[in-house]
Amino acid sequence: MTALARATDAQSEVVCEALAAVSQLLGRGDFEELVERLGWCSETETAGTTRRRSGIAVVWLLLHAGGMREMLGSRGEVVGVLLVVAASIALVVAAFAFRAGDDLAFFVLISAFAAGTTGFGVHIASREARFRREKR
Repeated sequence: MTALARATDAQSEVVCEALAAVSQLLGRGDFEELVERLGWCSETETAGTTRRRSGIAVVWLLLHAGGMREMLGSRGEVVGVLLVVAASIALVVAAFAFRAGDDLAFFVLISAFAAGTTGFGVHIASREARFRREKR
């Protein structure tokens, strides 16, 4: 992971372009070719006789699990999830404040519930729109 932290912008762009070019799931052989084309090594040697896999296997699993594009989603999906998370936090805080006797926290409680419901709707609508654009 320290090598990734020291990567330059040019090196990061090459990796991002290579992963963005992947339009279907990669088999192990295709992934090994991609790794070699980028000049990476999929295994590392240790001082002993043990061989350990590098972090490349994690990237392969992410690509194999559903593709990089599937993980990214659309902006609407991300905004919807962020809205649900923020509303959930506000909902919990407002519930404790209302229980402690702060009557104004009731309005925050209702607003947080409405914001969470709206965020969930935005997420689902954006996901369905993306599926429609991709003709799934």
